Amino acid sequence: ADRLQLVRIDPVAGKVVGDPVAVPGAVPLDLVAGNGVWVTNSGGAIPTGPGSTGGVTRVDPAARAAAGSALRTGRRPSAIALGQGGVWVTNEGSGTLTPITFVKRR
Repeated sequence: ADRLQLVRIDPVAGKVVGDPVAVPGAVPLDLVAGNGVWVTNSGGAIPTGPGSTGGVTRVDPAARAAAGSALRTGRRPSAIALGQGGVWVTNEGSGTLTPITFVKRR
């Protein structure tokens, strides 16, 4: 399976810090930081057809790993934004919006 790798970059030195973090899903479309780093992906390098779905994976920077499995979205997630206590994903292939709400742990 294809895998995306995220790296942390020191903005002053302009160099990669630490090892890459592997993220499931092959085609990264967008990412945003907040309550972790959220990455949209289409689920593979070669689309399986108009019905193929995509997902969003949250990466925990402290653990330097994907935090669980990818969350399903609509077809071909194309953009992601933070707001109103969660992540919002636009899905180009299905013309939908997928909300992902943050849940506080006690």
